[in-house]
Amino acid sequence: MITDIEVNKPEPIASGKKTEWFKRGTDVQYAIEVLEAGNPILITEFYNNGLSLLQELHAHLNRKFSNTSFQEQRVYRSEYGKLSNLILIEIVDHKLALKKSPSIGWLEKLYLETSDFLLSFPQVQGLNSDWQWYLNGISIPVLRNKLHPYYGTYFPTRFEHLVLFDNWLKRYKGPKKSTIDVGIGSGVLSLQMIKYGFQKVFGTDTNPNAIIGLAEFMGDTKLSRKIELEFGHLFGRWKNRPN
Repeated sequence: MITDIEVNKPEPIASGKKTEWFKRGTDVQYAIEVLEAGNPILITEFYNNGLSLLQELHAHLNRKFSNTSFQEQRVYRSEYGKLSNLILIEIVDHKLALKKSPSIGWLEKLYLETSDFLLSFPQVQGLNSDWQWYLNGISIPVLRNKLHPYYGTYFPTRFEHLVLFDNWLKRYKGPKKSTIDVGIGSGVLSLQMIKYGFQKVFGTDTNPNAIIGLAEFMGDTKLSRKIELEFGHLFGRWKNRPN
C-alpha cells in the first residue's frame, strides 16, 4: 500500500540541547571555533544571519585550504559539509523561527508528527529550493502541463533525451497495451507514453518519495487508472514484461 510507505526527509533534531546562538554582532571567528570544536550554533533573529555565517565559513575554509587540487577540493567540501550542518534553525509550529525567512510548505507536509524541532541550515536551504520547484512547477517541452516534482524526487533539468524519446514515440507503431517504467522518478516518461496512447504503465521506484509524490499528483483521476505504482526494485511484482 502506498499509504504505508515512509517518506524520505531530513531527520528532525530534537530541541533542548544547549547551543550557542548566532545573531547580528556575534563574533564570527568565535562562532567558527565553536563549529570546528564539533558544537552546534543556533541562528537567531534573522534568516539572513545564517546566510552570513555560511559565507564567512566559506571564506574561512578558503583561507585554510588552498583548494587547488582535486584532493584538496574533496577535503574542502567534506569540511564545509560537516561544519555547515552544525548550523541550526529552529522550527516552531511548522515555520522557521526567524524574521524574513522563506515560507516552506514541506515543513508541515512532511512533518505531520511534530511541529517544533530543529534542522540544519543546509537542510532548510534544500527544502526551500525543492518547495519552490514543487509550488511553481517546471515546464517540460514534451508535456502539456507543468511538472510539480515532489520533495527528493528526480526531475530532468536537460531535455534532449526527452525530445528524442518523444520523436520515437510519434513513429512507434507497435502494441500499446502496457509497459513498465523502471525508476519512474517524477513520471515524465510515463506521462509521455500515456500522451501517445499507451493504455497502462506500471511504474516502479526504490525512492519512496517518487511513489508518494506521483500518487498525490494523480489523485483519483483517470491518470491514476492508467499509471499503476509500486515501491520496489526493477520490475517489482510485474515479473514478466507486459507487451
